[in-house]
Amino acid sequence: GIAPFLVFPGAVLFMSFLAFLAAGFWGILVSNLTESSGYAVAIGLVLFLVADLGTGMMLDRSKQKMFMYYPTYAFEKLAQFSEGTTTRWNGDIDGSLLYLLVPGLYIAAFIPLAFSIFRTRSITA
Repeated sequence: GIAPFLVFPGAVLFMSFLAFLAAGFWGILVSNLTESSGYAVAIGLVLFLVADLGTGMMLDRSKQKMFMYYPTYAFEKLAQFSEGTTTRWNGDIDGSLLYLLVPGLYIAAFIPLAFSIFRTRSITA
C-alpha cells in the first residue's frame, strides 16, 4: 500500500478544501451586500475573524457545526502526525463525513442567497 506519510497530507488538504470553498462563497455573499469591493473585503474578513473567534469559544460538538472548524482541525492533526503523536482522526468527524456535509450545507445556503441578492440589486459585473 501507499505509505501513510503520503496519504495523510492529501487527506488534510481534501478535508479542508470544502471549508475554504465555503469561505469563498461567504465572501461572494458579502460582496453582493456592499457597493464597494474594498468594503466587501473588509467586512468579509472582519466577519470571518469574528466567526472564527466565536467558533474557538464553543464546545467541540458545537464547533463541528461551523465550516471554519475543519481546516484548523485537519492541520492540527497534520502537525500531530508530523510529531509522531497521533495518526487517528476523530471518529465522529471521519465516520459521518462531517467535513463534507457541514461545509457543503453552508455552500448550499450561501449560493442561492448570494444569487438572489445579486439578481434583486441588478449588479453588473
